[in-house]
Amino acid sequence: MQHKAFIYYVIKFIAFFLFFYVGTYCYIGITSPGGYYFPYLDHYFNYVNWLRSLLLNGAKAILQILGFEGNITDKYHLQINHANSVQLVYACLGYGVISFWFAFVITSSINTIHKIKWMLAGFLLIVFSNMLRLAILLIAIYKGWTLWFNLEHHFVYNVIAYGIVGLLCWGFLKREDK
Repeated sequence: MQHKAFIYYVIKFIAFFLFFYVGTYCYIGITSPGGYYFPYLDHYFNYVNWLRSLLLNGAKAILQILGFEGNITDKYHLQINHANSVQLVYACLGYGVISFWFAFVITSSINTIHKIKWMLAGFLLIVFSNMLRLAILLIAIYKGWTLWFNLEHHFVYNVIAYGIVGLLCWGFLKREDK
């Protein structure tokens, strides 16, 4: 019986993950001009653009706290001290790790209020870590720092982000097992 419950849990988790992850890809498709474009959704309910804006503005604030000037030059670029900039493309938004976290929490058997609290806390932590990554990346580019072993920053961030989600999962299981 436990074996069937586990299989059901895994199927449910995968279904929710795919709903969020693939659903975001589809939403990007229908809110981008060309093809099956829905201008109403693009203009009023484009959560992908909201996430990008949140990340850019948060990284800009972190830069300013650290004594640098940050400028958002368009809806994709953040610039440091009127010099170097980064482009925040879809792959950098973190919706994969956010989808994983949401699927993990939704699949659990806790009550809805606790699910919402855990999802929000995890979302905020993941988003803040991404903002911090962008600010550090810009500072590193501006100051000419090199990465150890020629590691690609996106890979490094994914390792850190999934590490954060792993710790969130551990905390979630430890807290909710009570």
